[in-house]
Amino acid sequence: MELAIRVQDPSGTVVRDVQVRADEANTVHDLVEVLVDVMEWPRETAAGGQVVYEARLLGTPDPLKATATIASIGLVR
Repeated sequence: MELAIRVQDPSGTVVRDVQVRADEANTVHDLVEVLVDVMEWPRETAAGGQVVYEARLLGTPDPLKATATIASIGLVR
């Protein structure tokens, strides 16, 4: 399925609408990996450490569980 997703950084200063393909069985981790590629975000810090990205639904304080499926979090086409 095609998803239109609004990606926003934690400060709210950078907002971008993107379209990605996802299957309902894909996980939040899969979606984050695609978004990191689409947004061209770094995967490593300047010191060589790994950057960890998490997804949250707008207006919710807690990150989505990386193992949750797209279907279970209620994303719609």
